[in-house]
Amino acid sequence: LVAYTRLFLTRGFALYRMFEMEPRTKSVFGYDKGEDNGNAHMEIHAKAFPRLIDSIIQMLGPDVEFVEEILGQVGDRHRAMNVNPSFFPFMGKALLVALEDSLRRKLTDEEREAWEEVYDEIANVIVKKILA
Repeated sequence: LVAYTRLFLTRGFALYRMFEMEPRTKSVFGYDKGEDNGNAHMEIHAKAFPRLIDSIIQMLGPDVEFVEEILGQVGDRHRAMNVNPSFFPFMGKALLVALEDSLRRKLTDEEREAWEEVYDEIANVIVKKILA
């Protein structure tokens, strides 16, 4: 499931779903400055997001401080780009919908809860840093 998740994330499926759910999120990626600009930024994020998720999952366990440090740096970058913290729930929902679309099945309750828990923890640390 993790390898498959990496594939679907690198193709930007979750981002496209987020844009459908909340079109204002496209401005974060520069779509307000043109389609080419937005596509370039989206491609970078579509590659970076799965690497972040992979890293976080691999580091789960005793080294929570290091994970929080990395997520804090991500939060700093999001703050510098003026990312609106209210967009994070849309990304979480889009992630689940895109994952189900890619798998061509509904997530089990256990899978859904696990993904929600991981995403919520990641988003909470990033949003705290944005608001700091």
